[in-house]
Amino acid sequence: IYVVGNGVADPLVISGGFAGLTIGSGTTTRVQDTSITCGLDAYFKIPNTFTGVFLTFQDGAVHNTWSGGRLYQSTPNNGWTAFELIGNTGAGTLGGNMFNTVERVYIKNAATGIKLSCTGTDGYVNGNYFHDVQIDACDLGILFNQTVTFTSGVNSMNRNTFNNVVIEHANRAPATYGIKDVIGRDNMFLHCKVWAILHTASYHICTITANAEYTIILGGII
Repeated sequence: IYVVGNGVADPLVISGGFAGLTIGSGTTTRVQDTSITCGLDAYFKIPNTFTGVFLTFQDGAVHNTWSGGRLYQSTPNNGWTAFELIGNTGAGTLGGNMFNTVERVYIKNAATGIKLSCTGTDGYVNGNYFHDVQIDACDLGILFNQTVTFTSGVNSMNRNTFNNVVIEHANRAPATYGIKDVIGRDNMFLHCKVWAILHTASYHICTITANAEYTIILGGII
């Protein structure tokens, strides 16, 4: 799928009834090799009332790609997430969430830029790649969201790579984290940068949980 636009002066206005886009159903079979590529002038104007997820990679999404585009909300409501990847099952026809790519995209005025969610006892979000992503005026840049009991080697978020992800925070509440609650094995941050932070005692550039193993940080500002 290729998306073209007419620039910031004539954005692709998302309707007020927008409920978010999804890759995969999360309930039946895997969805593989979907590719959505946006041109340089593809600006997506998110409704000011929207509080959901712009694009969800459901459980069972494998080898899918979002590339390019600009997502923004003109009046931030501290409620929406740009991208979420969900892992709920590790066996059967779905087999988790892995090897997806989000790249070359600009996100502005989101509550959360990227959210990785492990929601099942054997679910996983593994081996995904985030490259050249700019998260501007956000409340939280990257969130590792483990909603079930962590079991090493069985569930969680492992071996995901974040390369040149830039997180610039909004100077407003409730901006308290750049990267929150890193968990799982071998997650890698290459030349990632968190800047324009709120200089308060409650603000954290990056937090890494006790259940994170072999986290790699090379270069950048973390």
